[in-house]
Amino acid sequence: LQLDGMDKDLRTALFNCLNGFFNSTWEGALPYIPLEASGRYGYADASNTAIGVWANYWKNPMDEWPSVRTYFLDDLKEYVMESPWHRVYDLIEYVLDDYDSSLLAEALNYALEKEMSGYRIVGKEVVPISDECELRVLEESLVIGDGFSGARTHICSALEKLAQRPEPDLRNAVKEAISAVESAACVITGDAGATLGKALNALESQGHLHPALKSAWSKMYGYTSDEDGIRHALSGADACIDFATAKYMVVSCAAFVNLLVASDSCG
Repeated sequence: LQLDGMDKDLRTALFNCLNGFFNSTWEGALPYIPLEASGRYGYADASNTAIGVWANYWKNPMDEWPSVRTYFLDDLKEYVMESPWHRVYDLIEYVLDDYDSSLLAEALNYALEKEMSGYRIVGKEVVPISDECELRVLEESLVIGDGFSGARTHICSALEKLAQRPEPDLRNAVKEAISAVESAACVITGDAGATLGKALNALESQGHLHPALKSAWSKMYGYTSDEDGIRHALSGADACIDFATAKYMVVSCAAFVNLLVASDSCG
């Protein structure tokens, strides 16, 4: 798996996906009209996304905008084929965030899998996870109902920090993941100010959680909350955490959130 780099075949496959996207959805050269509130543009098509790449991502002056699609694609190809590997993934995230296209995400994921990348697209983030079961868990947690919007936001933030390149923010990824569980538990128990420990007790007493699971998650919460735990402020040295542990925590927390949401809908 390619985790800290990209070979030529992977770069070519990713460029071909982006090239196909811009070619198939380009509606013509549009004026540069940023929307003040969001920094987005007034027209939702690929040429407008290209302008965003040019001006906002590459930080190029607009009087040098090539306007012709083939010239832009020449610049795009050079960037994908020559830039540091993590900047290519950053570009992909920018495009997906600017132009919400499930077809593009699907095509990119196919290329990532075929060329043995250690990354996959979840939502609009390129995350260092390639296991299909883990991906399904995370994708499910990103579409939970608005009643659990707080938990969903924390999962999104955890993925963003896990996907940070070139070095992921492992400590804060775990903090956000645990906060997602805490948020979901508070919604179900109706106690918005409860800590996860208190909420777990309430979930057990209300029949939402088996005692064995409650015990396991109480210990998990204790792991992140003891005096040297991940959720506390640093005191000298950082809490010891590696990527494998952080990924396990994020996926496990997302799975537990999914379980709590399902339990709430059934009960």
